[in-house]
Amino acid sequence: MVLGIATLIGFSQVSNSKKVVQYFIRGKEIASKHNEVFGSILREGDIPIPMTSDTCVTESKVSPFSDRIMMFIVTSLIALGIGYYGTSISTSLRRDLTLHYDRFIHEILKYSEDGAKFLLITDGWKSPHVQVIVMN
Repeated sequence: MVLGIATLIGFSQVSNSKKVVQYFIRGKEIASKHNEVFGSILREGDIPIPMTSDTCVTESKVSPFSDRIMMFIVTSLIALGIGYYGTSISTSLRRDLTLHYDRFIHEILKYSEDGAKFLLITDGWKSPHVQVIVMN
């Protein structure tokens, strides 16, 4: 989550498209909420909370990548996040945590679907190597 938050903050600063910026900001808000929920669970157990790395984000407004590449990176991070939550569900013995994982997976899937539908498909960002299938 921390890597995702920092990446989304940085990408939202340098994107050329308002629609893409809004998408990145929404993703940062989702990841921050997930981070807060799990941080509160750690606090309840008197377990130290890892530091965030969003302080490493610079003030730069010059994009090192195109919006398409940044969207590809974000969708890759989304896929990793879903995989990590799935692994966490299968290995956790705590029912309270698995409920959070399940709920968050659905939230991330909706976010990912919105990105695929409205940005990748409607803007025509097609790749010859990637086929996006959106199911209703």
